[in-house]
Amino acid sequence: MFRLQDRQLHIMLLLIIITGGLFFFLFGVKDSPRLEGGQSVQQLGDFSDGWLYQKKDNTEIVSFPLSFDAKDGDSFLFYHRVPDMTNENVYLVFQTKRQPVQVKIDDFVIYESDLQDNRLESYHVVPILPEYHNRSIVLVFNRENQTSLEVPKIYVGNKLQLYGQIARDNMREIIWGLLLILVCICMLVTYGFIKNTDVAKNGLLYGSLQGLVIGLLSILQGSFLPLITGWNYGIYMVKICLIVILAMLHLLVCRCFTYKKRVISLLDIGSLLYLIYFISIMVFQFFGLVRLDTVYTVSKCLYVVTVIGCTVAFCVTVVDYNRQESKPVLYANITLLAGIIIQVVMTVVGRDISFNDIFLPVGITVYELFILVVGLKKALYVKPKEIELPYSEEEVRKNIIEQINPNLLFASLHTLQSLIKSGSSNSVKMIYYFSVYLRNNLKAMESQGSTIPFSEELEHILAYLQLQKTRNGNLKFAIECKVTDFQIPRHSIEPLVENAVKHGISAKNNAGNIVVRTYMRAEGYAIQIIDDGIGFDKKKLKNKSNTSVLRLFSILENACKAQTEIISHEGKGTVITIILPMLDNDLMETGEEDINVY
Repeated sequence: MFRLQDRQLHIMLLLIIITGGLFFFLFGVKDSPRLEGGQSVQQLGDFSDGWLYQKKDNTEIVSFPLSFDAKDGDSFLFYHRVPDMTNENVYLVFQTKRQPVQVKIDDFVIYESDLQDNRLESYHVVPILPEYHNRSIVLVFNRENQTSLEVPKIYVGNKLQLYGQIARDNMREIIWGLLLILVCICMLVTYGFIKNTDVAKNGLLYGSLQGLVIGLLSILQGSFLPLITGWNYGIYMVKICLIVILAMLHLLVCRCFTYKKRVISLLDIGSLLYLIYFISIMVFQFFGLVRLDTVYTVSKCLYVVTVIGCTVAFCVTVVDYNRQESKPVLYANITLLAGIIIQVVMTVVGRDISFNDIFLPVGITVYELFILVVGLKKALYVKPKEIELPYSEEEVRKNIIEQINPNLLFASLHTLQSLIKSGSSNSVKMIYYFSVYLRNNLKAMESQGSTIPFSEELEHILAYLQLQKTRNGNLKFAIECKVTDFQIPRHSIEPLVENAVKHGISAKNNAGNIVVRTYMRAEGYAIQIIDDGIGFDKKKLKNKSNTSVLRLFSILENACKAQTEIISHEGKGTVITIILPMLDNDLMETGEEDINVY
């Protein structure tokens, strides 16, 4: 199954940042407007009225904004007197939507939009020097690849008026973005001081980086930087880069709280596709094969698709497995998705209400708070230390012989000798299972209290059952496992299977069935050992040795907070059920049930 390492994912993010930065500095940066002089901080004046519009056969006075039907390549000229000036520069400020524009003083061109900006929604700041006072100013708009041409409102003012207008227009986005950036920087500092594994801290790391990106996008979203720097094309490139990084970080955040391997595989594939997508569009843009405004729109749509996909994935995880720690992330994704959908609907419907623009910021804020809180909680989680066995070292030594199970080993060697003498091919299998069983018993003595994957314990169980079946053909067993990728204390389940054979099946003329089963329940991983032996009275259970049922239950409860249950009916059999709550680093594999009957 496709799976990327954290280091590979970080390299992919770094490649996107490097590629975006390289293209920005090569093609996105141009000279910023020279803002000089000015004393007033009043609002910019409206310079949209009283323009002369020259047609082929007559001239009329018009006011902006205007919209014209035009053919490709048509030009529209508008005339006015240069606004009243003192001894300081004044600035014409306006916005165009994918159309070329020129500004002339008489016949001298003082400003011309970039070819790159002509394909974007661009902001223009045109400085007019005092020497142009009382001269004629001409605006030339050209239609390009559009069915109509839109001429915007035009504002005029000095430097401080321009700054004041920019601050008023962008105050909310700037303050919100800066606050989000400040909070996420604090979270990153906290991340640096937390001493835990990278796996535990990654959720906080990616969530904080995601908040930083959202804050930067908020600041870039308005007219603040385009008017100050003049970087229309470059800022579009930065926004596209940030949207792709935001989508990848969203996938990485979800990856930290997802416990299904197939979902993680899909998230990793999504991250790889985003890397390919971003590098491809930058190369296509370099050769002029795609429009940057189209790429910007497509990138936003892909991000929305990513949010929808992650929300669906978490719905499946929570509904199918009732993962409590996944619920806050699911709620966060639902809130974010709701904010996006409401904002899109309100924009499409065109509802002109004062809170029309707050849905998406509110959704993003709630989402980010959820992610930061859950990520911080997971980063601060301290995994319990290795279990200290509920019996002394002296007691361990006394039970070594019991753990080795010499009676089974000697009986198996005797059976093996007989098989070899008779030339049976089963001797090879028995040697293998004998070695596996002996190796795992020795490991159990060497590393008391350590935890291992259940798949390793299952190997021990299978070796034991195969040895018993070779000696006793009346014994049948089945291994039914839906999940095996979780941790348990070593040598905690295999002795329960031995007890089922020794005390349940052996007392029933050595004939019977044993079933070892694992599956998912709402509470966690379930392990069952089922036999149809003679059964027993649970009240007679005693804690005599380290392989007794009560002692094994104690180990499981102390090490894993396991819930244990015994159902036994005399003459009918026994069912032992163990429920292990899922740890944060467990990964679930879904698939067909694995059933083997012997």
